[in-house]
Amino acid sequence: MIALALIFVVPENSGATGGTGGYSRPATNVRTPSVSGGYRRPGKATTNTAPSALGATDRALARRTARQALEAFRAPLPSAPAAAPARRSSVAEPLRGVSRRPSPRIDLDLDDLLPWLIVAARTPSAGMPAPVMPLGTGGATPAAASSGSWGLLWFVLLLGVVAAFALHALLRRRSGTAPRAARGVPVARPAGLRVGMTLPFDPAPFLLAAPVTTVRMPTAATASGMLTVNELGVLTGDTLVWWRLYVADGAFFQLHLDTNAQPDECRYFSLLDEVTPADAGEWALWLGDEGLIGWPEFQTQDGRLYRRQWTRGTTRIAPRAFDEHIETGSGAARWQRQQAMLYARATLAAPPAPPTEYLWVAAIEQDDAAWVALYVGIDMPCALLTE
Repeated sequence: MIALALIFVVPENSGATGGTGGYSRPATNVRTPSVSGGYRRPGKATTNTAPSALGATDRALARRTARQALEAFRAPLPSAPAAAPARRSSVAEPLRGVSRRPSPRIDLDLDDLLPWLIVAARTPSAGMPAPVMPLGTGGATPAAASSGSWGLLWFVLLLGVVAAFALHALLRRRSGTAPRAARGVPVARPAGLRVGMTLPFDPAPFLLAAPVTTVRMPTAATASGMLTVNELGVLTGDTLVWWRLYVADGAFFQLHLDTNAQPDECRYFSLLDEVTPADAGEWALWLGDEGLIGWPEFQTQDGRLYRRQWTRGTTRIAPRAFDEHIETGSGAARWQRQQAMLYARATLAAPPAPPTEYLWVAAIEQDDAAWVALYVGIDMPCALLTE
């Protein structure tokens, strides 16, 4: 009878929670997601079904959301609540010869020593009796003069200690780290590099690369076969300096100059994809301890596998940090902060086709925006850049 009653009392879908009309929220995974923008670690490539082409307004809003998510990713984890203090016994324990006075500070500063100086200047030295003034006299006695001399001596000694500490701190600050260029002061620009300059355009390298790479040819070549540099960037990190000549569609030529300010390395990069992580979990997939940027291999959505170029190995390493100062055609400038890693794969193409295709993956921050950019590139002859 009890079982029969339960059949009529309990509804058929009582196990579902939060449902209405048969609908309920999908189960969510609060752990770090295994995919962001269609990208996973190698061996688990997926196709991103979301449209990748965004308008300028949509892209700006997506980047702002990604910046907020990046701040959430960097926020420290909430600390565990402090344990309740142990209840003290009402009966006082014997000290047993242990001093409860706090240990003296070792790293003294001027704020700590200033009260000592005032006391030393106004009071006699330790161990000296206080001066006794005879009744009915207003002048100083020999004892007072002696105590004043001791006080002045202690004042001079303490002043010397302060000077020694200040000098030591100054030398330590100067020798601790090498001086860095101030933000907003870019590296000196070599002669000939400027916004608005033109570059000779030879389609041959791009036509040879088309069957074996995903690099896209510049689309803004003029009828005379020249490319115009719309923006000029300088990328600095550690001791490396690269110059970037931005042309149309976000593509750029990346140059490294020798000691004579002549290009000894030239690569062309075109934009492959852009991802705007929506939450802290997606940013963890890119920048976490097992993040994609810095992983030994990187697999794009078309299944192509690239290996880490700068440092080989089987474990993840932290991405390289770069600052980029970009000069625009309007005379304005902007700063970008990048955490990047370079990957490469062999094309297995016969010469003169490019033997290597590069993949630059970078988490970029600019003002209140953040995003992940993927660029593919090939080596270019430096002679092509001569005007």
